[in-house]
Amino acid sequence: MPSRETDPAKLHRCAARGCTRTVPLRMLMCGRHWSMLQVSIQNEIWRTYRRGQETQGISAASPEYLEAVGKAVDCIAQAEPR
Repeated sequence: MPSRETDPAKLHRCAARGCTRTVPLRMLMCGRHWSMLQVSIQNEIWRTYRRGQETQGISAASPEYLEAVGKAVDCIAQAEPR
């Protein structure tokens, strides 16, 4: 399902490899891919997230958050081999 957000500056592609769905900056992945993650990985992403980092660039993200995102992306890639 496409995002309800219409301002392209507030959108990005889902972090899952190969996914072309757009989502608001505040979201890491589209709903389909997010729901595929184990709750423990979702919780790790939320635990390491810094409020506002989505608009401040990658330098605002903690190394722990980036590691959690990498884990999430790898998890989805393993579940959906291309």
